[in-house]
Amino acid sequence: AIQDFGYDKGIKKGLEQGLEQGLAQGLEQGLTQGIEQGLTQGLEQGLTQGIEQGLAQGIEQGLAEGKKQEKIEIAQYMKAEKMDSTLIEKITGLSKEEIESL
Repeated sequence: AIQDFGYDKGIKKGLEQGLEQGLAQGLEQGLTQGIEQGLTQGLEQGLTQGIEQGLAQGIEQGLAEGKKQEKIEIAQYMKAEKMDSTLIEKITGLSKEEIESL
């Protein structure tokens, strides 16, 4: 019976120590993996959002430049037809200086 008591006490102490060490190691590994996964996911999401925003801005800028170029071409045509620069200004929305530089 005394032998059983010592045996039970040893098992209990071993379980406690194993549990403490397991929790400590588990927490450490969990935190390390969590941080690594968080960084990876954060970078992936950041890249995806950056690409999407860059594309949207690029398309927006391209459209704006295309519209501006179209206005310039219309103004050039009107100027070649000897139309009044005030009328060209009103129709195209270009400034007097922009029209004169064509």
